[in-house]
Parts: sequence; structure tokens; C-alpha cells
Amino acid sequence: RLTKTGERVLQIFNTVVQEIYSGSISGANNIIDEAASLETLLHSVSEMIGKMNADETVAVTQIVQSIHRIGEYSIDIAEILINKLVADDPLC
Repeated sequence: RLTKTGERVLQIFNTVVQEIYSGSISGANNIIDEAASLETLLHSVSEMIGKMNADETVAVTQIVQSIHRIGEYSIDIAEILINKLVADDPLC
């Protein structure tokens, strides 16, 4: 599950970087939704932590926190992109 979650957050981050170049508000909104859905995956990984020994718990907790931060950064980038696109749109 941890590997799957890490791969998913990497995909989300790569997609948000691509959206910067495509300039799509709907794409950026999709990123926000997808990154928010990571919480379910992270929660399932967190449930496994209670069954691990102390060393494993520390390592996996740090990885989970890093994955969570990358997801949050992806949301932040998507929100900044949306704000920029709206500000640059002459119709707004």
C-alpha cells in the first residue's frame, strides 16, 4: 500500500507540473480532487503502522508524512495556477 500511495502522489505531482504548461483550470481542479483523495490511501497505510515494531513505525511514519506533504504541495501549486489563470483572463 505504501508503494502504491507513493506512486499515486508522484503521478499527481507530475500531472500538476504538466498543468502549469497546459494552463488548464479544469485540469488543476482535477489535481486538487485527486490529491484530496490520497487521504484514504494514507489512512489505510497509517492503520498498518500500529502492527509494526518501533524502527519500522518511525521509518514508515516519516515516509507517510512526506507523501502527505507532496500531496499538499500539489494542491497548493494547483491553487496558485488557478489563481494565476483567473487573474490573467481578460474576461474575469
